[in-house]
Amino acid sequence: MTFRFRMLSALVGALAAGACADDTKAAATATTGDATTVDVVAVDTAAADTVAADTAAGDSAMADAQAPAPNEGVAILGSDFKSTTISTADRAARKALASNFLNSGTVVTPGGTALSGDVVLGHTAHAKGRFVLVDRAKGVLTWVDATTKKATAQLDVSTKFAANPQDCIDAPAGKAWVTRMGVNPKATPAADDFDDGDDVLVIDTAKNAIVGRISLAAATTGTSVLAGPGKATWDGAVFAGAAPGLSKLWVPLAMLSGDFKSAAPGKIAAIQPGDGSVAATLDLPGAKNCVAAATVGPGSVLVACQGFFGDGPKQIDGSNLMLVNSTNDKPFVTTAVAAKTLAKGPFGKDLACFGDGRWCVATTAGDFAAKTTDVLWLVDVKSGSAKELGKAAGAFAFSGLYADAVARRAWVGEKDAAAGDVRVFSVPTGDTPAVAELAAFKSNPASLGAVDIVGFPL
Repeated sequence: MTFRFRMLSALVGALAAGACADDTKAAATATTGDATTVDVVAVDTAAADTVAADTAAGDSAMADAQAPAPNEGVAILGSDFKSTTISTADRAARKALASNFLNSGTVVTPGGTALSGDVVLGHTAHAKGRFVLVDRAKGVLTWVDATTKKATAQLDVSTKFAANPQDCIDAPAGKAWVTRMGVNPKATPAADDFDDGDDVLVIDTAKNAIVGRISLAAATTGTSVLAGPGKATWDGAVFAGAAPGLSKLWVPLAMLSGDFKSAAPGKIAAIQPGDGSVAATLDLPGAKNCVAAATVGPGSVLVACQGFFGDGPKQIDGSNLMLVNSTNDKPFVTTAVAAKTLAKGPFGKDLACFGDGRWCVATTAGDFAAKTTDVLWLVDVKSGSAKELGKAAGAFAFSGLYADAVARRAWVGEKDAAAGDVRVFSVPTGDTPAVAELAAFKSNPASLGAVDIVGFPL
C-alpha cells in the first residue's frame, strides 16, 4: 500500500467525522551523523526515576514557567474515533488517576453538547487547573476543571458550518485562540459573525464568547490553496524571563487545496496576540503539509511537516522538521531534520519539545504493506540529528506526544500496545543522554487507546 493510498484513506475517514486527517534563509541539509550519541539502555524504573529527578533540577531555569506540578497534570484522550474518553494521570507515578471520568456518553454540561468520536486536546499555554477539549466534528470547545473532573463551560466555534477546529491555545490572561481549518462556502459579508473559516478565532474565556477573527488569507495569495492552520505554539512567552518581543503565536499552515488534490509549499504565520495582526508569514522551504508547531526554547519553534500525500512515494521528500528562529527582527527558517534521512515513512502529526532549547520528540509513520512500524525519535535540534527511542507494534499506532520538562520524560500513546496504551521514556539532559523506556500503563478501562496527551499546570 503506498503512502498516497494510506493518507487518502485516513483523510476520507477524517472528513466523514468532520475533520481533516488530522524572507527566509536557505534550508540547511539535515544530518543523521553521530554529533550526538543517544544510548537506549534497559534499566529498572526506580533507577530511571532517580536519573530523571537529578537532571530535572539543572533544567529549572529553562523550564516552562507554567510547567505542571510533579503530581497530577497530564490529560489523556482515548478514542476509537467513534467514542471518546478522558482521563488524567499522575506525572510522577506514571499511572492513571481518574479514568474515563468524561466520555461520549456523559452529559457534559446541562443542555450541552456530548463529545463526538473526533476530539483532540488543546496543546499550548493552558490556564491553571484546567485543560480544553477540541471537538473537531462538532466544532465545540469544552473546558475541564482538573480538580473536580467536570466540564465547566462549552463554546460552539463552528459558527454554523463545518469549521474543523484543530487546536485551542488557552492562555491564563483570559484569552484563547482557536485554529480552524474548515472554510464556509456560504460565508456572509458581515465581519461580526466570524463565519468565514480558514482562520484563527479569538476567545474571551471570561465571557465565554468569540470576540475576534484573524484571517490567514494573505498567506495564500498567488496560490490555489487554503491556509489550513494546525497546532500552534508560542515562541517564548510562556517561558520564565522571555523578552516581550518574543511573545508571538506561531501557526503552521498546511497549504492544501479545498479538494486536497494539490499542495503548495508549507508556511508558518506569526500572530501578535495583542492586536491580532499577522506579524510575519514565513515559507518553509522543501516542506509540505505542515501541521504542528512546538516551542524548542525562547525564540525557537519547531514545525512538523508530513509531506503531501498526493505526491505518492515522494511524499517523504516534503516531510521535514523545520526550525524557526525568531530571536531578532528578521526570523529565519532552516531544516532541522528530513524524514527521508531517518526512515521510510514521513513525520506524523504530533510534535513535542522539552523547552530547553535543544531536545524534542517526533514520530514517523509505518507502512502496512511494507510491514514497517511507527518510530518514536528523540530529536536534537542543536546538532540537526535524531535517534530512535522506540518502535510501535505496527503502523499508524503512535498518536499523541507529551514532553514533561520537569521530570524529563517523553510520553507517547500507542492504541493497541500490550503493556499499556501510554508508553513513557526517561530523557535526561546532556550531550549523550542515556534514554530508558519505563513501564507503560493503561489510561482507561474502556480499552480506547490513547490518541492525545497534554500536560497542564496546577
